[in-house]
Amino acid sequence: MFRCDYKENVRIYGTEKCYTSYWVKQEGRMDYKTMKNMVLRKIDRSEYIEDLKYARGCTANRVYPVSIATGTQDGDIYFDGKGCVLFWHYCGFAYISGDVSEDVLEEVYHNFLVSDTERRFLLITDSKFVSDYYSGMDLLRVDKRIEYTHSGILEKQPELDGGFVIERITSDNIRVIQGRITPSFSWNDSDMFLRNGFGFKPIGINTVIHKK
Repeated sequence: MFRCDYKENVRIYGTEKCYTSYWVKQEGRMDYKTMKNMVLRKIDRSEYIEDLKYARGCTANRVYPVSIATGTQDGDIYFDGKGCVLFWHYCGFAYISGDVSEDVLEEVYHNFLVSDTERRFLLITDSKFVSDYYSGMDLLRVDKRIEYTHSGILEKQPELDGGFVIERITSDNIRVIQGRITPSFSWNDSDMFLRNGFGFKPIGINTVIHKK
């Protein structure tokens, strides 16, 4: 149905979770400290539209940041006030765009990657600076991730086995959909998906192909 392009990115995530606190090295020893003087500020949804340029400028993947910035999907945006923006999607995917500093990366490490958070936090980047910064850090895993993007409709549509028919996802059938990548992966509730997205379901099975 859809044609996809892909690129290879780096994903970074915590191997364990702890509370929002961290160890810092001082004079050759490790001291237990609490994060203060935060660099990143969570901005209100009314300010999201101001960050479309950062969302569109996210080279790792523009789809998730733009969906948050436009309000199409749920997520949070954090701004450092100097030209760096962190986009944290409802599904847990996170992207950094703009002028990324070590102060921002340090705060992301302590407050998101290795701390208890309300949902998972998986940082995806194509920046060598970011991936190099986190490589070898405690409690983190850095590996590869393939990102796919929609690039058009196939000229020849695939044939379905067994005479299945594709139907559009509606309020009548959305509640019977099951699986890992379903509307609930990217939308907080069904009504938001039906307003801002669309998808298709083969009649007779619960596998779904959906598009933002």
